[in-house]
Amino acid sequence: RNLTLDGEAFFKVQKGEKFTVNTEVGRVTVLGTQFNVKERENYFEVKTFEGLVSVVYKDSLIKLPRGSIFKVVNGVVDINNTFDIKEKSWLQKESNFKSTALRFILEEIENQFGYTIETTNVDLDILYSGGFTHTDIDIALKSVTIPLQLSYKIDGKKITIFNYEK
Repeated sequence: RNLTLDGEAFFKVQKGEKFTVNTEVGRVTVLGTQFNVKERENYFEVKTFEGLVSVVYKDSLIKLPRGSIFKVVNGVVDINNTFDIKEKSWLQKESNFKSTALRFILEEIENQFGYTIETTNVDLDILYSGGFTHTDIDIALKSVTIPLQLSYKIDGKKITIFNYEK
């Protein structure tokens, strides 16, 4: 069982033959488990919800036990992350992040809602911890911009995010 992924998917694999997910960044192989793979531009993430997942990244093989995350952000590997295995957020129409650069949060909003986002005088490398719902663009934007003291304007399918004007 073998497939190629461009985007994000959650897998619940029955025990049996080897199951492999191939992406441009890495290869994930399992035997009966639950895991999530997210691949975006300059961002790759694997979360293990059940069992043990093997991730091949470049020339390295990383084993991820239950509750572990493997991330590659802008080519930098981060394997020292854990998460709450009860949280399958994007399946519940939510996206949640822990110390993630704003640029990836905004890309996820674009992916979930189909808007184009531009920024003015905004540090896209500032770290954000929190989340947003996929059901309402306005609530999603407030969830991200208010904690970072930013504001936004929606014009059709274009969003502009900027610093608060005082």
